Amino acid sequence: MDSIANSYAALNPGPELWERWVRHIIRLRDRDEVTDEQVQNLIYHSQAKTALFEVTHGDAGVIDDETVSEVLERFEEELRRPAELAAARERERAKTAESERLAIAGRLEAEAQTARQAEEEREELRGQVAELTELVKGQEQLEETRTRRRGLMRRLFGYGGAALVLVTFGLLIFIDVIQGKAAWASAVSLVVLLGVGAWAWGTKRDVKLAVKALIAVGAASALWFAVYAVVPDGHSEKPARHSPR
Repeated sequence: MDSIANSYAALNPGPELWERWVRHIIRLRDRDEVTDEQVQNLIYHSQAKTALFEVTHGDAGVIDDETVSEVLERFEEELRRPAELAAARERERAKTAESERLAIAGRLEAEAQTARQAEEEREELRGQVAELTELVKGQEQLEETRTRRRGLMRRLFGYGGAALVLVTFGLLIFIDVIQGKAAWASAVSLVVLLGVGAWAWGTKRDVKLAVKALIAVGAASALWFAVYAVVPDGHSEKPARHSPR
């Protein structure tokens, strides 16, 4: 009830208080100590009446220049309060927005840093893979070169061995060393066996294939030797050479 009564009294000051208040304000205006706008606010604005009651507590005897200044200060402060509150809220919102912006910027920077580190790691890994690939490729090329060289040497020795067997056989025929059916059968079988064996060894890197070729040729040579040895010949010996007249 007291608060309601005080509010009513503030909005409806007593005649004595109000008359003295208005008269004092008019006197200050005449001395150019307050402006017309301040006069209008001090007389007609409800917040000025409330400030007047708060300062005087309804006592008209306390009204003087200081009372007017204090009421005017309270009134203007009250008028500024909504704007100040709005400005404070706006500053708080701006501060919150700035904090959020900084937080988002920090997260984005952290994500960008993580992405950069991941990209650097991928680049490093790609470089390592490329180096390893080049190393493996170089080793494969070296091994291939070695293999080609071994194959070339193998063919040279194989073909050379086969040629040596043929040349030796031709030389034996030329100097007439091979005499008799058995010797001829043995020589031909041996030549075929050694020649084919050397050729097979030089042509193929597979040792098993060369052994199989030698076994097959050897068996064929043995069969040929047996047939040649038992089949009668029209001449017991190789025909004699005729001396030129």
